[in-house]
Amino acid sequence: MSFQDLEAGRPLRSQRNLMNGNKDGGTTQAVASGIFQINTAVSTFQRLVNTLGTPKDTPELRDKLHRTRLHIGQLVKDTSAKLKEASETDHHRDVAQSKKIADAKLARDFEAVLKEFQKAQRIAAERETSYTPFDPKGDLSSSEVDIGYDRSQEQRVLMQSRRQEVVLHDNEISFNEAVIEEREQGIQEVQQQIGEVNEIFKDLAVLVHDQGAMIDDIGSHVENAHSATAQGKSHLVKASRTQRSNSSLDSKTTSENNKIVSLVRERRHQEPLTLSIPPPLYHGLAGAPSPSSFSSSSSDSSSPVQTLNDLEKLTVLGRGSDGTVYKTRHRRTTALYALKLIRSDLSITTVEADILKRIESSFIVKCYAVFANSSDLCFVMELMERGSLQDMLLARHVIPEPVISTLANRILQGLRHLQGMRIVHGDIKPSNLLLNEKGEVKIADFGASRIVTGGDYGSSGTCAYMSPERVDPDKWGFEEVGFAGDVWSLGVVALECYLGRYPLTKVGDKPDWAALVCAISCNEKVEIPVSGSFEFRDFVGRCLEKDWRNRGTVDELLCHPFVKKKTDSC
Repeated sequence: MSFQDLEAGRPLRSQRNLMNGNKDGGTTQAVASGIFQINTAVSTFQRLVNTLGTPKDTPELRDKLHRTRLHIGQLVKDTSAKLKEASETDHHRDVAQSKKIADAKLARDFEAVLKEFQKAQRIAAERETSYTPFDPKGDLSSSEVDIGYDRSQEQRVLMQSRRQEVVLHDNEISFNEAVIEEREQGIQEVQQQIGEVNEIFKDLAVLVHDQGAMIDDIGSHVENAHSATAQGKSHLVKASRTQRSNSSLDSKTTSENNKIVSLVRERRHQEPLTLSIPPPLYHGLAGAPSPSSFSSSSSDSSSPVQTLNDLEKLTVLGRGSDGTVYKTRHRRTTALYALKLIRSDLSITTVEADILKRIESSFIVKCYAVFANSSDLCFVMELMERGSLQDMLLARHVIPEPVISTLANRILQGLRHLQGMRIVHGDIKPSNLLLNEKGEVKIADFGASRIVTGGDYGSSGTCAYMSPERVDPDKWGFEEVGFAGDVWSLGVVALECYLGRYPLTKVGDKPDWAALVCAISCNEKVEIPVSGSFEFRDFVGRCLEKDWRNRGTVDELLCHPFVKKKTDSC
């Protein structure tokens, strides 16, 4: 059992297999078999349709075409019923995520074959209307002409009936497509919620704080603590063996390793049963607004959205543990916006609102207005039609260097704008980098950001993308402002785009907090694949310097050959 399984409250694998049983697998196999049969029948149907209007177009062929159409219709009904049954099963918490993904793929395949069948039916209806069956008997007597006329009448009635069947099939297919789309959207929402929950639990492991909600499943976290302790002991044994085998290590290095091991031990045993969401961090934030002082409406006269009533909700773009993002349309101008509703403590979210209202940059997602009430904080944001960089990675797995160069350039220019305003973002990661309709990346989500007025850095953000000085400030002697941390995060994102996976751990590993601390702060330099170009490897290497004093700055990296060609000026 992994830490993600424990944190999400999933049962043990043996229990999960018992609960799933063979029924779920049988339903999935039945759907796959039905799709295969429909696909085969549609291919036969298309071949028959292509014969219409040729010398082979006989009444027998049209009768066969009709029977094939009815057969496909029955297969569609049966497969649709099985697919609905699988959809209802997937709503249970105990169903494995891999099965949900497999069922979603089957739903897309089912939708594709239905579209092919619909297209073939339309062509068949057109050709059956335009052509009459070929009669090989030659000239007919007068009596045969009368009989032929009667048959022609019957054929016209039959063709009219078949056209009605086509319309009925089209309606049924449209209904099935709507069901599939609704189910697929539900599965995507479940997957996104699972991903967000996993990120929240990773962030919970960074700090121990006695505020916020208590974790309900204490038993699972006890097992989590035992597993983490065993893994920590394994790391300590390996470190001990390395120290004994390397006799050339001097006393200073040995002392440093002991300090690291002590750090991991100390933070691993900090009451894992009372983890909670990190508190609001106003370290060095001048004039941070309080909930009581925050205005219920923050929209100047020049804003295109004056009240929430100006907006009409169209669809849900995403859901999280703290709120929901909607696609909306302005009732008067028909302009499209993203509406971000956050159900959270205003003492936290008003920091993000205060920062967003200050920013005006083409490299940062624009905030048009902020509205607040007793329970929600509403951000009217620029609509980013193509989703996040994380969505692109899930779809494409890897991203080529030229695209990474363009992305890095725009992110660096956004960071330069923020630094000019003394703002540290603090949470640069793929899910916080959004793409508009033109494919331009922009920085979003300033929930972990702060305005710098001193040396205190804070510790909010996502652990996997934190820099060494944020994970272990005692070791790296971090005393200055935190702009270097955003550069480290950019380097991790760039390498993740190139590899198609998180780069600081081995393939297949699901690290806990202690393993991430070792990977970020304790291990040697990050390995960069030799398959990359020299410019790419050097750029990522400058971003991922463990000592923040030697790490590349934003201005320096904007002049780097890997991104310089994309920049008008250094």
